[in-house]
Amino acid sequence: MRGFQDYLGIVELHHEDWNGSGYPWGLRGEATPLGARIVHVAGAYDAMTSERPYRRGMCVDQAIRVLREYAGTQFDPAIVPVLADARAAPRGERCT
Repeated sequence: MRGFQDYLGIVELHHEDWNGSGYPWGLRGEATPLGARIVHVAGAYDAMTSERPYRRGMCVDQAIRVLREYAGTQFDPAIVPVLADARAAPRGERCT
């Protein structure tokens, strides 16, 4: 497990919200490590666009709209546009 110590902060803190309302510590803004802020946005995007047994995944454009809506409150407002610009990945079908 020694090789994973550098990543424990990302795993522990990737549910902290930009406005301090997340968990486990209620960290605000840049008090949350950059890696954790990136994983928070990427994880939310993946959760929204993935098929689940109980619901269909959102299309890319819809998920990006949700991320943009919560940029500055739940998500780092500098990270959301980076993911939005990269959304043309192979998985990136558009809403119809």
